[in-house]
Amino acid sequence: LLLLLVALLALLPGAARAQDENRAGLVVVFGDGRVERQCVAFAEETISGYELLQRSGLPLSVEAGAIGPTVCSIDKEGCSFPAESCFCRCQGSPCIYWSYWRLLDGGTWRYQPLGAGNTKVRNGDVEGWRWAAGTTQDAEEPPAVSFAEICGEPSPQALAAAQPLTAEALKAAAP
Repeated sequence: LLLLLVALLALLPGAARAQDENRAGLVVVFGDGRVERQCVAFAEETISGYELLQRSGLPLSVEAGAIGPTVCSIDKEGCSFPAESCFCRCQGSPCIYWSYWRLLDGGTWRYQPLGAGNTKVRNGDVEGWRWAAGTTQDAEEPPAVSFAEICGEPSPQALAAAQPLTAEALKAAAP
């Protein structure tokens, strides 16, 4: 019975990797509508949203500030700090900037007003960035996407919510 349980656990997607590697999804929406999705691996229990963006490998232009880094451009879209202000497209109306988002368990996005340097990203999280016009009250959110769509497997939260294997289920699975 124990061998059967071990064999069944080995068949679960990502079961072995989950112990060694954490992953989070990243969604970046550019002004022309292009969407970049990446699954970013990290060994730590948590990293900041800024570290997640850095580890994506996308070229960044960032301004250091008292409350953390401000993302000026991603993959050459945005403002080119220090040659220009990080909010070069916010001198009038509309204000166009990189808004920062977190995907909630229910599949809706929440605007992150504290900034990426002040957030904690955990295994199974999805973070988003969008270059568009808006304010903290009415910024346009990224498109709906799930952790599984980005990383190819159910989130660790979904796996944890799955029903545990019972003795009856193990007997039913036995040859």
